[in-house]
Amino acid sequence: KGAAVDEQLSRLIWLFLPFALCHALLSLAGPVYVALGRTDLMLRVGVALGTWLVIADLTALWLWNSPEALAAALSLAMLTAFPFAVGVPLRLAGSGLVEGLRGPLISVVCAAAMGGAVGGVRLALETSSVSWSVELAVVILTGVGAYAALSLLLKPRGAADLLFLIGAHRLGARLAPR
Repeated sequence: KGAAVDEQLSRLIWLFLPFALCHALLSLAGPVYVALGRTDLMLRVGVALGTWLVIADLTALWLWNSPEALAAALSLAMLTAFPFAVGVPLRLAGSGLVEGLRGPLISVVCAAAMGGAVGGVRLALETSSVSWSVELAVVILTGVGAYAALSLLLKPRGAADLLFLIGAHRLGARLAPR
């Protein structure tokens, strides 16, 4: 019975993943509304998005009445509303959808790749006889190295800022001149 519960929870997590990712990205919109003095518009967009999500929830529960249907409906509703919900503050800030989401999506890609690299190393070390402290050090170095390498590859401006922050001014200037 425990394995069946684990499998159902795993399915739910995967079904909620698009909703969670969109929700995390939408959390960046609030400061834009506040900075531009348009909290009235933030309220309207929030009410519209919330209403759309509630309609999707109620429809899924009425038609299918299952946790999986609810999770799928929430994710699909969020994916369909996301361009509007994030597009409004991006347009207010003078940015397009693609250019406005480029930075956060690159961070998501870097984090996902880092998680995959760390998971792979942990899996490989699981059957080895190394101590937990060595395993922890290897996993940390793998995570930091994977994230740093991808950041340098995909986001040189952010990587240059990091190099400036840690005092490597010459290397940062070579990567992305100011």
